[in-house]
Amino acid sequence: MTDASIVLMAAALLGSGGVAGMVVALLKVRPEGDRIIVDSARDVVVIQKGVIADLTSRIAQLERDYRDDIKVLKASLDAVKTERDELRLEKAGLLARIDHLEAEVARLSSSLSLLTNPQGSPDQ
Repeated sequence: MTDASIVLMAAALLGSGGVAGMVVALLKVRPEGDRIIVDSARDVVVIQKGVIADLTSRIAQLERDYRDDIKVLKASLDAVKTERDELRLEKAGLLARIDHLEAEVARLSSSLSLLTNPQGSPDQ
């Protein structure tokens, strides 16, 4: 079977609606009977096996190519999560410190008011 007939069968398979369309196309193009149909179907199966093998090989290669990139991205993500958690703890500590300082300001303001107005008279 020639390369042209393989291409014709593949085109017929893809363009005519599957194996049934290919068979009809082959019967119209080459009316040589049942042998041509069987040979054509066998060649199409070989073509499909080759495509599947190529795709499987390509998927495996992509997995190998991107494996290290994925590891780097996961490590970066873990570092960002760790930093986020540390910043959350720092924020909580700073908010507690603000609360403490606001209470201290209120206490000192009260003490200052007592010192400037010892009799408790209202400010003028």
